[in-house]
Amino acid sequence: MKRTPTQKGRLSRRKGAAGERQAAKLLTELTGTAWQRSIGQTRRGGSEVADVVAEAFPGIHIEVKRGKQVSLWGALKQATADCGDKTPVVLARRDNEGWVIMMRVKSLTKKGGGEARSLDDDDSG
Repeated sequence: MKRTPTQKGRLSRRKGAAGERQAAKLLTELTGTAWQRSIGQTRRGGSEVADVVAEAFPGIHIEVKRGKQVSLWGALKQATADCGDKTPVVLARRDNEGWVIMMRVKSLTKKGGGEARSLDDDDSG
C-alpha cells in the first residue's frame, strides 16, 4: 500500500516525537536530572524552542533528529539558528543505530576561577 504525502508527514512527526521522548529518557538516565520533551514547539511551529529541556540545564538548546537519513550538519545549523544565547547541541539517531551527540568544540569552555577560554583557542592541534 502506497502512503499519501499526508500519511508520510504524520508518520514522520510521530517518529520525531518518539525520538524526542527517547532522547529525554536517555538524557535523564545519563545526567540524573529530569529532561522532557518541549511541548511548546508543537504549539508554536517548532521554531526557536528546544526539542527537549531540563530546568537544571537552562543554557543548553537540544535539537533532536531521528530517522533514516539524519543530517548532523543541517541539524547543528538549525540548532545554532534557534538557540539564541544558549549552547546548541544535536542529539541524533539513525534507524537501527545508536545515539550520537554533536556540538561545536568552541562551546566547551573552561569556566571557574577566571576567564572562560574556548578549546578552539588552543594552538596545540
